[in-house]
Amino acid sequence: MVRLVLLPPLGHDHKFYDPLREVLSSVETHALDYPYFDESFPWESEDLIEELAQYFARQIKAYGKVSLLGVSLGATLSLRVKEILGEKVDHLFLVSSGGHKVASFRKEMILTHLKEQGPETFLLHALEVGSSKAFEESDFREHFHVSETAAKNYWAHYRENLWNTDHRKIGQRALVNLVKASVEVNYEHLLSRFQKEISIIWGEKDKVFSMRFYEKFKKLCPQSQFYLYKVGHFSPLETPEVFKDILLRHEKNS
Repeated sequence: MVRLVLLPPLGHDHKFYDPLREVLSSVETHALDYPYFDESFPWESEDLIEELAQYFARQIKAYGKVSLLGVSLGATLSLRVKEILGEKVDHLFLVSSGGHKVASFRKEMILTHLKEQGPETFLLHALEVGSSKAFEESDFREHFHVSETAAKNYWAHYRENLWNTDHRKIGQRALVNLVKASVEVNYEHLLSRFQKEISIIWGEKDKVFSMRFYEKFKKLCPQSQFYLYKVGHFSPLETPEVFKDILLRHEKNS
């Protein structure tokens, strides 16, 4: 199989994929990071998602031919990276993906909460950035239904390392602008265009993108491969072993 490049969900970093990379130890994997703490990055850009897609594409180009696996916003960005790099990207594994047009009421709700709560409170409620809660008391725990072991270990890193006090001061602007930009994305034309090169992986228990979104993807890209599991939004943390089977099935059918 070609190399597998991993793009994390919004607010997360490469450590999110440690359990998956352990399961896929026989596959060459590269887990990338958002430049949250790079103050020279154009975080105020009117086309921030495009800036990020180009940022990731420049890194991925150096790996040669690859497949991409992304979760949530990472999956959304994978679509545009595929368009930029063309045949250098062999396949897209989109997990709990965005990329479809965001409904007006959902967009307005998110932006209203951000405005009324202010950045710090909004990020605490939406992404638990700055949370002091133990894993057992966190909202993060509610995303997991099969196994919590890997998620609990990752939560310690997320809270104590990735979003410690110093990082929050620097990275808050990046997160807020990413939230604003992500609700404006509409890559439905790319979902249709690349549907034969896409695998969609979804969780029946997903509390971020419900089964209604899954059904929408089935209409947008009916020729894609679909995998549905009884998990939440972060399946690479919850059931990383299923991805070994997904990759084997893809390789067999390629």
